[in-house]
Amino acid sequence: MASWVFVYVLMNCYQGGFVTSAELLTGFGAIRTDTTHLFGDLTWSAFARGQVWRAVTATFIHFSLTHLLLNLIGMVQLGRMMEEWYGSRQFLAVCLVVGGAGNVVGVLMRQGVELGRLWVQAHGLGRILPTFLTEGPPPSAPSAGGSTIILGLIGLGLIVGWRSKTRVGLFLRDQMFGFLVFTAVIGIVGMKVIDNYGHAGGAIVGILVGFLHRQLVRTVPRGFARRAALIGSLALVLFSGGEQWITARHEVSLARSEAKRKATAIQVRLCQIVRDRLIAVGVTFESIAYQRIGQTMASLGDHGISYLDGPPDLSPMATVADLLAGRATPPWPAYGPDRQSLDTFSRSLESLSELKPRLDPRIDGPEFDEIQLVGERLLNGPVSSKDIYLFRLARITLSRRAERVRDALLSESPP
Repeated sequence: MASWVFVYVLMNCYQGGFVTSAELLTGFGAIRTDTTHLFGDLTWSAFARGQVWRAVTATFIHFSLTHLLLNLIGMVQLGRMMEEWYGSRQFLAVCLVVGGAGNVVGVLMRQGVELGRLWVQAHGLGRILPTFLTEGPPPSAPSAGGSTIILGLIGLGLIVGWRSKTRVGLFLRDQMFGFLVFTAVIGIVGMKVIDNYGHAGGAIVGILVGFLHRQLVRTVPRGFARRAALIGSLALVLFSGGEQWITARHEVSLARSEAKRKATAIQVRLCQIVRDRLIAVGVTFESIAYQRIGQTMASLGDHGISYLDGPPDLSPMATVADLLAGRATPPWPAYGPDRQSLDTFSRSLESLSELKPRLDPRIDGPEFDEIQLVGERLLNGPVSSKDIYLFRLARITLSRRAERVRDALLSESPP
């Protein structure tokens, strides 16, 4: 019981605190299935991969606070009586055997029923299936909880009372049989959230162990039997817990590698997107900028040549001067930019700004702000040759930086 509480607290700490799912009763203090999987719940897929130790570790895991409390109450009621029969060490061994074997029987029953259901539906007989075969938890749903042990102890008590042939024994038989019927009714009512196969598996194994009751009672005074039961129980728990610890660490490592790989792939894609958007923004910017300059020069006449003052080694300005002097024909209209071009450029700037927070930090820099400032000036009016130079410099710098980061990410990416 203490181990159940301890594992439940550990799972809450691992998943970041006490949470509540949509179900008010069964989901109070719920544990996520990804957490229970790492701690050792039982699924057919894991069992089929050879992780048979999960049949034992699953008995220590509970999905919610209500689930835990109900099983603690059941263990108090049954354990106080049966621990006196076998002694604490043998009773521990009985609980582990009933819980582990019961989970194995339960998961095999669930898979067998699912295969039978699929066969019946494949032959067009799905309508004759009872409700509990069609509305229960899916075959991939995890199994966990001490209820397998509780049902096993109920089944054990049923057989012990039946075989005793005494008044107390018959009373015990009737009590245990009533508990089985009550559990079955509850299982049918809550079939969508209750693992009836695990309950059934535990009850079946408990009934079988009940036939060994007299042999187990005879071994109670023997010290060797008590020591063997304790050593075997501890060895089983340590083996199962150790295997689950190794498996969980491996799965966490794989999940982190996969998350890193996906994050790297996203960043590589973002690097390519930012390069493409920078090219599109640059083409639109220069087209609008030269149209603005041409429009301004036309309005200023011969005095407008002073507008082209800029760095003496700025080669693009010669092209602008040739255009203004009539020595070259511009590929764009002589009038100013139309509204559609301005809207396209504005949206390009916005998309680039929205993309910035998602990029690798190594791409970030003042060039983003430079592009935004110059772009806003262009939207509101003409820009100078210096603005064109700064915009082009910032765009090329960011584009090359994105290329270097992309290449670095590809070299660092896990296989």
